[in-house]
Amino acid sequence: MPENWTAVRALTIAGTQWQFKDNIEIALDYQRANVAWELSDLKLSPTDFEKLQLLERTVVQLLRRPDEQPTQPSVTLKV
Repeated sequence: MPENWTAVRALTIAGTQWQFKDNIEIALDYQRANVAWELSDLKLSPTDFEKLQLLERTVVQLLRRPDEQPTQPSVTLKV
């Protein structure tokens, strides 16, 4: 929906600015994300920021679904 586009862009632009604990995303680091938004010339209104936070909470909840097991990075080498 067009009215949500700024919040979606903000989440996408800040996609590399997650805070991690035990290799699990817990929240966006807003201070670092703000640098990315400024460099992308993205201005967030208070309403856009609320929408961004809703998206952020949704992503975190989806990542924490109890029916999914966290994956461990691994490499299999066959010689």
